Amino acid sequence: MPDSVPSPQTLSQVEIREVLSIDEYDSCIRLQREVFGLPDLEISPRRHLIVSREAGGWTLAAFNQGSIVGFVHHLAAVRGDEIFGYSHMMAVAAAYQNLGVGAKLKWAQRTRALAEGRKFGVAVGLISQRPGKLDPDVLSQCNTQFLMRIINPVDQGRVAESVESIGRDLINELPALNKGQAIIAGAAVNTPVLCNIRPRHTPHGANDLHAPSEWLRFFEADKSAERDRENALPRQPSRSDSLLRGSRRPLP
Repeated sequence: MPDSVPSPQTLSQVEIREVLSIDEYDSCIRLQREVFGLPDLEISPRRHLIVSREAGGWTLAAFNQGSIVGFVHHLAAVRGDEIFGYSHMMAVAAAYQNLGVGAKLKWAQRTRALAEGRKFGVAVGLISQRPGKLDPDVLSQCNTQFLMRIINPVDQGRVAESVESIGRDLINELPALNKGQAIIAGAAVNTPVLCNIRPRHTPHGANDLHAPSEWLRFFEADKSAERDRENALPRQPSRSDSLLRGSRRPLP
């Protein structure tokens, strides 16, 4: 473990990369013992992690000053005829928890799974108004692109890098596209096509709730009374109730 006490700024120093050496695998085993507190019989051994890698999985680790402070293990799994990726376990050293190390590991795992998605038969649709912020390895796996109006030069550059079939002339046309226009490029078409996207015919089913109306409805008098009745505790019998029951006599 690093000598310095971790802080929120430590996250910028953490490097995520694949575990490859025997010493790195052994560090993951030690981290399992520390974090999970399980007996050795229930800990995934080194050979399990290595065999998983040979079968298409991987182990990504978070390194700080050369030491492993967290890892995530990803398996290639089979269900019937389906091959898919399975996130088996993740561990983060106690001193590095709640600092974003676990989130950084999971984001790196997702990025790699999407980049290797074809191997597992994964189909993903990416929708973004800022393609420049998408991971280039993930974006390069997209076979077909629907490009709408893009003005930012960084976003245009990322599109140009990831879409082989689109030239600089079409990239220069992206800022001039009108609402509802898109350029379709990639495996779905033989050559990039400029098209108009028609209005949808099916009803839109993702309308946001109107928060003020929902708030007022929640506090309506009849709704509040109904909630009070449902949440009310059962009435506990009092001493007077016991006396009354004891004083009752059957009628002659």
